[in-house]
Amino acid sequence: MKELDELVKIREQIIPRSQLKRLAKRNNYAGLGFLAFHLSLIAGTGWVVHQAMGTWWIVPAIFLHGAMLATLFAPLHETSHGTAFRTVWLNEAVLWLCALIYIFPPKWFRYHHAFHHTYTQIRRRDSAMVLPRPITLMQYLVYVSGLTVWRRNLKYLFSHALGRIDPAEHEYAPADQYPALVREARIMVAIYAGIAALAVTYGSWAPVIYWLLPRIVGESYARWIRIAEHTGCDEGSDPRANTRTTLTNPFIRTLWWNMPYHAEHHLCAFVPFHALGKFHEQVHDKLAVSNGGYLKVHLELFRRFIRLRHGVQVN
Repeated sequence: MKELDELVKIREQIIPRSQLKRLAKRNNYAGLGFLAFHLSLIAGTGWVVHQAMGTWWIVPAIFLHGAMLATLFAPLHETSHGTAFRTVWLNEAVLWLCALIYIFPPKWFRYHHAFHHTYTQIRRRDSAMVLPRPITLMQYLVYVSGLTVWRRNLKYLFSHALGRIDPAEHEYAPADQYPALVREARIMVAIYAGIAALAVTYGSWAPVIYWLLPRIVGESYARWIRIAEHTGCDEGSDPRANTRTTLTNPFIRTLWWNMPYHAEHHLCAFVPFHALGKFHEQVHDKLAVSNGGYLKVHLELFRRFIRLRHGVQVN
């Protein structure tokens, strides 16, 4: 495939294979440590929601808890690459756990995301191209709201559960995998139906309060982070220009499983998350890197690409 051949050629110009081989070693300990930290934070923000019940503090508490739930995209993403853990069954178990909470069929996400890596920033081919440039303020706000993502994810889930694979989706996964995609969607819907049935039986709003509502409102935080990964970068298959690394504080890096080192990840997706910091040290001068965190990236996007009014682009 031309795009993959080009990526390999560029990668070999940037870093020797021998160094990549050392960086690509997987282990269970890093993944378990990050996962424990992540789940502890989610448990903590869930406790904050519980404590805020019956007060106006429930509003920021729900948003905080939702933001933590939305960051489960990070382990979902890493396990979809098969690099979060050395042990395969552990990787797949965490993939399923995160997919259930995040509400995105895991096997389908894996195929969909692989297509994004193959055709990164290639318009009408990239399965996860965030926004073309220039964009309007309304396009920006709609994307960050998460509305388009929910519409897409729920369509995948329920149409697959009904045994329907849209013709537009056929290029993402081989035909012999369609039964597996249908089966996983049906399993997820059955699990959700079981949770709903238990909640109704016991008259409990817990799934809504601690999961669904926070999950819906918190998606805007995930979108806000993800818009920085490629938006405003060059269109085309060169990972040195089509993806942006955002330098941020250690807490955010840990929360997102080092995904802010995104240019490095796209340069070599089989390097596990725990090695991306070392990878960055070796190749950062050859990639697109933004200093100053995510707020700076978004301010720069507004300055360069987002039309604020009357179709006039700010320079």
